[in-house]
Amino acid sequence: PFAGGLATRARTALRPRVSPELAVLLVALPILFVHVEYQPGIELGSGSGSVSIVLSDLAVLAVALAALRTGVHAGFGGLRAGLPVWLAGGALLALIGIATLHPLASGRDYPFAEHVVTALKWAEYAALAPAAALLGRRRDDILALVSVVAGWSVAATFWALLQFAGLVTAFGLEPVLDRVPSFVGFESFALLSAAAVCGSLVALAHGAATPFERAAAWTGGVSGGLGVVLSGAVSGVLGLGLAAVGILALALVRRELRPARALAIAGVVVTIAGGTSLMRAGDLERFFEFVGLEQRSAVGAGEVQSYSQRTVLAYIGLQIFLDHPLLGVGWQGSLDEDGYGPQLAAARARFPDEPNRTFPSPNHPWGVHNAYIQALSDLG
Repeated sequence: PFAGGLATRARTALRPRVSPELAVLLVALPILFVHVEYQPGIELGSGSGSVSIVLSDLAVLAVALAALRTGVHAGFGGLRAGLPVWLAGGALLALIGIATLHPLASGRDYPFAEHVVTALKWAEYAALAPAAALLGRRRDDILALVSVVAGWSVAATFWALLQFAGLVTAFGLEPVLDRVPSFVGFESFALLSAAAVCGSLVALAHGAATPFERAAAWTGGVSGGLGVVLSGAVSGVLGLGLAAVGILALALVRRELRPARALAIAGVVVTIAGGTSLMRAGDLERFFEFVGLEQRSAVGAGEVQSYSQRTVLAYIGLQIFLDHPLLGVGWQGSLDEDGYGPQLAAARARFPDEPNRTFPSPNHPWGVHNAYIQALSDLG
């Protein structure tokens, strides 16, 4: 009995215990971080109003049902602390619903069937936030989530290293010694990697109590940091920086922050930011030329440059908002020719040196490429 008790305590210290409902979320997480091109699915209907159901949709549904079961049996009190977030999220979903309907009364050629599907998909994935809050109530639950994120980050970063070395292709591309999307996509790879780093930063700020926590923190920190750099997504670095500020602020409020830990967290973020800047050095140089901070060179002339194109698209999005300030042009309307078309002449006049492919067209809608500006242009 004495030996059995020791073994039980050792297992408890080394790994977290999870409920069956939380296990559903743990299994769903890796599925959610696989690009849709690599997922099995079926197509319902035809034309612009068709609906594709892939494995990740079923994973989201399973998580929502598991969270509902948890709420019915254990109560929905776990949502109380985040009430302002849920109210704001509900208001945003309501606004998206309004923005999907009001273009029907405008007489524009608004592809309602196509955009209502994307609105429903958006609401579907939004359900993950309250579901995670209901399912992750205990320290062991959070540790299990962090561990799965760290483990999947290792898999994604390993595949990205193979792409970086040119051993495997990435969505038909061969990004040898360049930024890579892993099996997730550039932005989602950065999101997964940054989430893994955040788990490490939390452990660094508050301290890891068990060997399992320390192992998860180190794994997520190393693989996630390398993953953010390999993705080359500056947005991922910005999000990680904001998360680090929040983690430091919470530790300070709880009087758990030590100067050495704060410096370590800042060092991790700065190191990742520096690596990402090196990965995107060429794009950043072209952007500096675009805004006039450096003299234009012949390198890349006539080619679409990432950050300069994002600036052009952001300009078009702001012009759409100025023309439709109250309700916007409609949910996803900035992707439609009726939405961006009236702004093309002004955009070409404002950016005359940009190649033609920089601007949106029916063959390349592009979109606004900035969530905040697109919220203005589409929702008002």
